[in-house]
Amino acid sequence: MEIKCSLQEFGPYEPAFSCDNQKLKMGRYEGGSVPAKAGDKKWSVAVSIITEKPLGDYLKEGMSEKEIVEGCVTFLNKKPYRARKLPYGELACRHYIFHEENISASLMTNDRNNKHFWGRGTINKLGVRRKRGRPRKQK
Repeated sequence: MEIKCSLQEFGPYEPAFSCDNQKLKMGRYEGGSVPAKAGDKKWSVAVSIITEKPLGDYLKEGMSEKEIVEGCVTFLNKKPYRARKLPYGELACRHYIFHEENISASLMTNDRNNKHFWGRGTINKLGVRRKRGRPRKQK
């Protein structure tokens, strides 16, 4: 079941400082990559979800908190009309916290550098470090 919702816009320093005349985006990359399947990378994004109706109405209808969040994620994963790709990448829920008027959630996306989110997903490279500099002559 889909629940009509949207992501709340905020500035680059919004939770701590509010600035006027700043560019607004929908979320922020949390840093670090989340291991998923082999060869598949996902990055976590902190967002605030606003539903069309108040959250209490959905709870009174008998829906659980998990069903509400899953419904919002399926709605956000829908491709807009005549769009070539998903606006936020393919989203999946990691964890969430319910507030009175919104849902604070940590979502996983497969898009490393999305224009709708502040920052960029980092890559954790594991393996052998390469030597830097000019190669030495063998004697």
